Amino acid sequence: MTRFVMRNAALVAVAGMWFLGTGLVACSKEAGGGGNLNVNQNLGPCPEGTVLNITACLPVFDDCPAPDEIPVLGGGCVGVGVPRCAEGPGCAADFEDDGTGGCTAILPDADCPDGEMALIGSTTCVTIRDCGAAPWGDIVGDASTIYVDAGYTGGGNDGSLGAPFQTLGEAVAVAAAGDHIAVAEGTYTESVSVDVPLTIEGRCPDLVSLVGTEPGGNGVPPLTLTPNATGTVLRGVRIYGPGPGLVLNETQDVALLEVEILAPAGYGVTMQRGASVSLTRVKIVSAGSYGVTLFGGGLDVHETVIRDTLPAPSGSLGFAISGVCDYQGTGGCADVTVTRSLITDNQEIAVGVVGGSLTVADSVIRNTRANANSGLAGVGIQAQCDTSVPSCPALTVTGSVVTNNRSAGIMSMAETTLVADTVISETQAHVGDGQRGNGLVVQCDPSTEVCGDVTVSCSLVDGNHTTGVVLKGVPAVMSHTIIRSTHAQPSDSLGGQGLLVWCDVISRECADASLVHMAVVENTLAGIFQFGGNVEMLGGYVAHTAPEPATEEEGVGYIGYCDNAIPSCPTAVIDGALFEGFYAEGFELFGGTYSLSRSAVYDVLAQVSDDGLGVGIYIDGEDDDASLDVSWCEVRDPVLASAFYVTATGTILRSRLAGGDYSLILDTSPDVVLEPGNELEGTTRDEPLIQ
Repeated sequence: MTRFVMRNAALVAVAGMWFLGTGLVACSKEAGGGGNLNVNQNLGPCPEGTVLNITACLPVFDDCPAPDEIPVLGGGCVGVGVPRCAEGPGCAADFEDDGTGGCTAILPDADCPDGEMALIGSTTCVTIRDCGAAPWGDIVGDASTIYVDAGYTGGGNDGSLGAPFQTLGEAVAVAAAGDHIAVAEGTYTESVSVDVPLTIEGRCPDLVSLVGTEPGGNGVPPLTLTPNATGTVLRGVRIYGPGPGLVLNETQDVALLEVEILAPAGYGVTMQRGASVSLTRVKIVSAGSYGVTLFGGGLDVHETVIRDTLPAPSGSLGFAISGVCDYQGTGGCADVTVTRSLITDNQEIAVGVVGGSLTVADSVIRNTRANANSGLAGVGIQAQCDTSVPSCPALTVTGSVVTNNRSAGIMSMAETTLVADTVISETQAHVGDGQRGNGLVVQCDPSTEVCGDVTVSCSLVDGNHTTGVVLKGVPAVMSHTIIRSTHAQPSDSLGGQGLLVWCDVISRECADASLVHMAVVENTLAGIFQFGGNVEMLGGYVAHTAPEPATEEEGVGYIGYCDNAIPSCPTAVIDGALFEGFYAEGFELFGGTYSLSRSAVYDVLAQVSDDGLGVGIYIDGEDDDASLDVSWCEVRDPVLASAFYVTATGTILRSRLAGGDYSLILDTSPDVVLEPGNELEGTTRDEPLIQ
């Protein structure tokens, strides 16, 4: 790459002319990094969080060995991630601390058989509803209850306890609004339309089955609720093929409790024109195309399992939950809430909304498969704007685990995005092309050019691919979050950066990121990669980046580049942060304006590919203007040089640059100002090398 060629050329030039700069203290090797204090300099006190060494003010950081804590300026450690976050509630109820900054849900190890379901908090499968004693189980009826029993053969069927109807349709036909229908064991193969609010209660899903009469995804379901059936309750039954499951047409305030929807040929639950429904202890397995789909209206999913949704015959879809706006009616846009639920082994997108809102709390979203045809997608959670209404959603994800999905764990193009106390982990690349596999992606919506606000706190983004967190064109605040162990993209072994801050080419907006006490550790290529835009970093720990596998290059803590397509060059203000354990460079900056204060950069090894570099801070302004101010910092133990300016400007104030061959190299950088009170020490030469 051109940048690397230019950088290496500058390093070759180290053998050229050099002389001693002014306004500094050259540290004596005999004094072990001290000596030659200019007692006449009126330097003033060191700022909070630093201590006076000789003349330099060195930031103080303690060792914090736990994987979910990081050093803070001035000493001590602060909790990051989910369980021990200084600003969060910890793991959600019935989730356990995994010991590394994340949480795992208490769940059975395997899928549950028919009639049973996984509930968060139980390691064994739980009966959806106990069947009780024949013929009515735990159903509590009264004098007005209408009874249905397919096995009754006594004649005189009038719906009474002594002479129940044999079909559900007969009971519905005579029921008045608010009536209660009790259903005994049996398979009821019929297609019933409910036109008044009723409570239909079966003995249990294992023994009461409602089966439609017309096969195929477009067939007639066993139950259709009309707008007049608002307030209907369906409980204790199983719905299964050969057609679609349950259809709600503008029906409001419907409740499904202890219901199993098993392998319908069509959608599990279809909610049309603003219908609203709550699902509690519902299990939907192997529905066709969608587990639940809604056009406007509201969906509240609680203690529910939706798994193994099948693609359409075309190979696409397979969503667990899909919410969109009602384009043809007055149902508005879909508002979806998912709590304490398991959404697993679906296809393309597990839970997605276009417009409206989506809230996921204390839930597990996992194992989403790629599109069966293209091998692409497989997203855990996705939210995007709707241009026709228009509506841009609000996305909130709290207390949840989003793991082992594909393409992206969470993909947000929402007007607001909030992720808190959540684990996003092990996202895999596309099956089709081996690309992506990002943890969290938040970007401007390409159709509306809305660049929504982002807040991420007390979370763990771990073991993903290509990029841990992408902030593209959006204003973002991230705090007390771990971004860890991001792997290179499988297709070409490139990438693997922890956090990518960059610009959106359509809206021409650039990300503006505020980072507070972040842990960005054990990633690949770069801990933080800023491509234009703005970053303000307060505290934080960036450490142990690995080289890119394909090239054996980089392994850098912080990379900054200009995005000349916008154009935008980075602006970054970093205060009170610790960077350590890199290859090639701690900081690699090509263009932009940077300020580094009360921070430390330790231990930079040579680049693996060519055994070159090993620079604490490298800044290059040959193509794009570059400036770096360093105040009250310590850059220690690089291989070659603590700081290396190439055609760049800046000021160095009361900082210690020590441990490399050279303390400071200034290549065509006459405007770098060395303020009084710096301490420079190199194993080859203390004084700056100036050429």
